[in-house]
Amino acid sequence: MIASIRNIALALAICCLPLAATANEAMLKGAELGKWTQDLDAAKALAAKEKLPLFLHFTGSDWCTYCIQMDKAVFSKPGWIEYAKDKLVLVELDVPQDTSHTTQEYVERNQRLMREFRAPGFPTYIILESDGKTEIGRLGAMPDASVAAFTSNVDQVLKHSDKQVAAFIEKLPAEQGKAYREALTQMRTLNDELQAFESGADLRDEKQIAKLTEMQGKLMKVNQTIRRIETQEKARALPEEAGKALLDAFEKLAAAEQAFHEWLTTIPEANEENQKIYSKHQKDLAELRDQVNRLSSGG
Repeated sequence: MIASIRNIALALAICCLPLAATANEAMLKGAELGKWTQDLDAAKALAAKEKLPLFLHFTGSDWCTYCIQMDKAVFSKPGWIEYAKDKLVLVELDVPQDTSHTTQEYVERNQRLMREFRAPGFPTYIILESDGKTEIGRLGAMPDASVAAFTSNVDQVLKHSDKQVAAFIEKLPAEQGKAYREALTQMRTLNDELQAFESGADLRDEKQIAKLTEMQGKLMKVNQTIRRIETQEKARALPEEAGKALLDAFEKLAAAEQAFHEWLTTIPEANEENQKIYSKHQKDLAELRDQVNRLSSGG
């Protein structure tokens, strides 16, 4: 039996219960800062003019449970628009059951874009550079979503935008700056390769699961290199003992991530014992991440 806990770690369940739509009304034509638009061409032009990233929101606004939950908890709140209005150009790419608030042309385009961007399902949030092509990163739904929690995740993605990377590298010693940029380039390449593989992977095939796990391991190590450099820079700005505590906490987190990955490489079967092990790993990782975040803030 190849049924695996890996499926839990990789897949975001997509619920398709018919529910009342709560999506914000998005402009059909044109684009403005602080407003959602369905006009991708106008949004790209605005992003290029304002030198702002594009926020692509792939949604099934009137049938996807998690999409509706995210809209209620985040996108319908004034705090989201206040946050986004000078940071992002907002684009709604909807595939609804009721098309009265969009057009069939847009629906077909959005379905094509889902395939082109290899979006794994609804909702998917993809953040692009102002060129409208280069992906900075992507996010999904959050189980306990709030404006504060989601915008924090968006900020983490935006740290790797060209603008913020350039500003960050200026603070670093030359060799460290070079290593940081090289790691970011490698991360983007590995992300593209992983997304391409995942889009056609058969998670019932043990060899493909093993290949996927290997690719994720490489990406994890590069990601740790990036975060380690970022953490070292934060530590330099703290008092000596606080900085040391932060670095120690980060290394404990990195070790726990490695241990979790090594467990996943065994392709554990889906049973009660392995579910407990999986939950324990997740609990430990969450606690260590919280500790790193607290120490990063000087707490």
